[in-house]
Amino acid sequence: MKKKLFFEPAAWTIALLVLYFSDVSGTFTICPIKLLGFDFCPGCGIGTAIHHALHLHFQQSFNAHYLGLPAIIVIVYSILKPVLSTLQTKRS
Repeated sequence: MKKKLFFEPAAWTIALLVLYFSDVSGTFTICPIKLLGFDFCPGCGIGTAIHHALHLHFQQSFNAHYLGLPAIIVIVYSILKPVLSTLQTKRS
């Protein structure tokens, strides 16, 4: 049960670490919509925005995608919620 409980926070933590250490200066993309040849994707740039926000470059983050910082808030909440819930049940 505990392995399943902490799989999602671990996956999100790894994702944030990968985004933190990734090189966003190139043109490499894993966006399936861009790879199919379409020019517009509503989500493109959010990884770059998260990268910049994690490095505290908020203007660059906003320029890359305006939902970068809110995405970090949601991801950090997703990481902390099961951990805090487990700690709270242990206290009770």
